[in-house]
Formats: sequence, C-alpha cells, structure tokens
Amino acid sequence: MITCQQIEISWTKEARGGRLATVRNAIPYAFEISSDRKSLTIEKYISVIYESMQVPDNATNKLISVVGNLIFEIENNILQVKIPRYNGYDQKLASLNPDDTIQFMKFSTSIDYEHTITYHKWVVNMAFSNGNISSDYFQTQPFKYQFDEKSGIWY
Repeated sequence: MITCQQIEISWTKEARGGRLATVRNAIPYAFEISSDRKSLTIEKYISVIYESMQVPDNATNKLISVVGNLIFEIENNILQVKIPRYNGYDQKLASLNPDDTIQFMKFSTSIDYEHTITYHKWVVNMAFSNGNISSDYFQTQPFKYQFDEKSGIWY
C-alpha cells in the first residue's frame, strides 16, 4: 500500500513577515490521513490544501504519477521515488522498502494577473507499507528520508 499526502500552502506578500509569517510557519507538515480532500483558510492570505490518496496493492509494477510532481515505480517490493527532469532523465530520490517513509518539500512563486506575487510551498508525505497504516502515521513516525528540492539537501 502506498499512502501519499500533499499539503500545499500559498500566501501573498502580506503574509511574508510579522504575525502572519508566524501563523504560516506554525502549519504542520503532516496531518491525519484521510480519504477526504480538505481545504482551509487559516488567515485571509494563507490557505492550506490537504489531499491524501491510497494506491491499492494491485498497482505493482506500474509507473504511477503522484501529486507534487513525484513519480514512483514499484518493482520487487521496492518503491523507487523520482523527480521528473526537463532533460527526460528522472532524478532518483530514494528507494523505499516496506514501512519506509519519505517527505519532499518544494517552494515556488507565481505572479497573477494583478501582478501580485504568490508564494507556494508543497509538502508531500509518502509511506510504503505492506498493510494499512494508522491515521496519525505521518504525525508520529520519523521519516526515513527528507528532501528539500530548493537546496537539494537530504536530511
């Protein structure tokens, strides 16, 4: 079973510093696992989109695209996690055995039609297991791998 949780945090310039930055930085990087999609507005300028999905066990030996621009492939009970690259060669991040977890973070900016800069942070939590996992798994289990795409550093 593969369980994937994406947390997207978006904010504008008004939330870059001060009290709103404190609120934004207090948003957890992991929530309870749920099959429901939820969206919440924490402040006027900060919103969180939470999404989780489970891929059934019969998805083995298939290439699957996942939210957050992560690609994974299962073969011989090992999960290969990759990032697509423009040159066509996917960058391999990690090989996960059953009961391993990975956390991936990505930062970007965008400019909308009113020339307002919006900042985005995506956090993708992924677990690979032979059975079901508890709803608080991402909140209580340590991640085997953590990756920040901006700095390219493994934790």
